[in-house]
Amino acid sequence: MSLNISRRYFLSASALSAMMLAPQLSAFNLSRTESSNICALIADDSLSKMLQKHLVRFREIKHQELIRQESISQAANLRSWLRNNKGHKILGAVGCDFYPVLESLVRELGGSSLLHGRHVVMKNSCSRHNFYTVPASQGAARHFMGSVGATNNQFQSSEFCIGASARIRTAHPPPVTTDWLETIANMMVAVANGGWQAGPVKQYPATHLFESASPTGSLETFVFNL
Repeated sequence: MSLNISRRYFLSASALSAMMLAPQLSAFNLSRTESSNICALIADDSLSKMLQKHLVRFREIKHQELIRQESISQAANLRSWLRNNKGHKILGAVGCDFYPVLESLVRELGGSSLLHGRHVVMKNSCSRHNFYTVPASQGAARHFMGSVGATNNQFQSSEFCIGASARIRTAHPPPVTTDWLETIANMMVAVANGGWQAGPVKQYPATHLFESASPTGSLETFVFNL
């Protein structure tokens, strides 16, 4: 079975608005700006598609690809897609089981990780957000909690930074959002387009609300330098 990715170019403004409102998506390729070097790769699951609805508003993203859930294990086709996008920043979201495969393919092609997020949603609407960063994305947990509300006890966030720098300027406060997926979309694009403001590495431990909460869904987000 092929990767089964269809392409649609030059969407009208009305079609784009309809896509942003519609819950269902088909595989697509959105042309954006000719100078952009950012591509998005989105899995065909509910959380990933909810994140994608926040990504379509960014003109920095040259095109986006939706992978059919039943085809996501086809590494050969994905390897070909990644090879065709060498020199780009790749951002997006996939399932936890597939992320190691994707990261291995990226590293096989000489790419590297700029930002990796592991997100787990709980039954009581709480969620855990673990970030794995490098100096180019340092301060992800602090930025995330500042955007969703650092005093919100429904969120737990941690950060593990490779090569963290202690010399960090004070970053501007992030924009406040009402949807943590919107915050993640903003963060990924900022890292990919070079607009990220590095901050200190901080940890935000779980509260009592997490003690008996059971997971209901998970998501792995990423920004790769390919």
